Amino acid sequence: MKATIRKEIAVFYPNKTFVDSGNVNDVLSSDDLKSTVFNKRVSTVLVSLKFVHYFNAIGISIIVERLNWIQEEWKQKMEAKKPLRVGFCDLNEEKHNLLNHIFGKEPNFDIYKTFEIAMLFSTKAFGRNDEKILLWNSDYEQRTYQGFELLENNHNLLIAHSEKDFTNYFTSPKMHFSMVVRDSYINIAKKVKFATVHENSIIYNFEGYIDSRIDFKFNMIYHDEAIASGFKLFIFDLNSVVGMNAKGKLFFEKIKESSKSVNIVVTETGKNSLNTKKEFEKLDIPIFKDLKTILENKPLFKSLGGEIVDTKKRKHGISKDLIEQIPIFLNATISTFEVMLQFMAKKRNPPKVQKLDVSEIHGKIMIASIAFHGDLEGFIILVFPYRLAKHSSQIIIDGEIETVAEVLDTIGEFTNIIAGRTKADFSEEGIGISITLPKTYTSIESLGKVINLTRVGVQMDLSFDDENFIFFLTR
Repeated sequence: MKATIRKEIAVFYPNKTFVDSGNVNDVLSSDDLKSTVFNKRVSTVLVSLKFVHYFNAIGISIIVERLNWIQEEWKQKMEAKKPLRVGFCDLNEEKHNLLNHIFGKEPNFDIYKTFEIAMLFSTKAFGRNDEKILLWNSDYEQRTYQGFELLENNHNLLIAHSEKDFTNYFTSPKMHFSMVVRDSYINIAKKVKFATVHENSIIYNFEGYIDSRIDFKFNMIYHDEAIASGFKLFIFDLNSVVGMNAKGKLFFEKIKESSKSVNIVVTETGKNSLNTKKEFEKLDIPIFKDLKTILENKPLFKSLGGEIVDTKKRKHGISKDLIEQIPIFLNATISTFEVMLQFMAKKRNPPKVQKLDVSEIHGKIMIASIAFHGDLEGFIILVFPYRLAKHSSQIIIDGEIETVAEVLDTIGEFTNIIAGRTKADFSEEGIGISITLPKTYTSIESLGKVINLTRVGVQMDLSFDDENFIFFLTR
């Protein structure tokens, strides 16, 4: 089948009402993909489900495997900075739900309700654009990345930050939208979004059934970078897992083999726990009842390496090459606040080369840090007043925040998005960096256990929502 190509998007339109393993070669063959991707100028490959009434798990899984295969071929042969986008378009709610049922809510491909919506993400709008687009997604991270991509493509965008806001905007007689982006999904390259940090440990949260799809959901390179950055304990929380096949077992064998310098532990699965417990015992991976058993047993947690200890501190400070890239770091931080929280930034003082100084932030503070390495190396440290951190967190989750732990988790994820944005901006400049998972702190003293606070860096004093905020960049 030949693809229809429009503005660098190749779309295959299957004319089969039902897709299964028997006719999948007529729908999308490997030869079709190769001739389209390598002989044409395309940045996106989609399969339209407009004329497909139904598909079974085997048939659609073969299509996804081929899309992922051509994506990897593209990456290796074209050496492109940006990956080839692949996925589906032209589908109703029933087909979307069926895809989610088969592949989970975080599939390794894109989903666009219509081809026209896919074009918004793949092509730039030129000149003045008065046609406004309304964006809403209940998933905060999806809403963030979709918003960034649409704004990057020069679209006139309004982002709804709650279901109520979306309904009010959509039904308002005073507002007109040329397009509404609501039921789309972007396969975000940062695949370890199910990871959280607790002191010197990383917790990976799994759910459902662990099979071959885990290789797409879990980024082994990112895991290795977390090990390199100093994390000593990795907890795989399997309490929401219902089962695991041979591919899942092979995944944990690879994890065990690549993580010899750190401790790997798991929690019991929600179902079939006896069978999976035997499998982990064969792999010599310690298994515990639940997270509480590990985290609240302080002697155990410390013995496993989860407790923060003083680290070896370097003596050198900020470097010239890092100073030259400050605009990219700052722009990523400011744009994330402005786009996602709708807080306008104010610069209180010009950037200064100095030690970290938080004296102008009064009261309780929240701190987030992320390390990066590669062509550049250093730390980004963000210091929030507690009120700003809590207010931001409530906007992000569209609900009330009850505990300090909830605030820390949310600003950690928010900082992760800033870091991801920074990495993407550097990539466009030909600068490659890898980024670790964020760490969060409730005091300067706890930050000082892992970062040398006598080291100088570049500090920028900002304000958001009339609250002081500090951006600090150092090595």
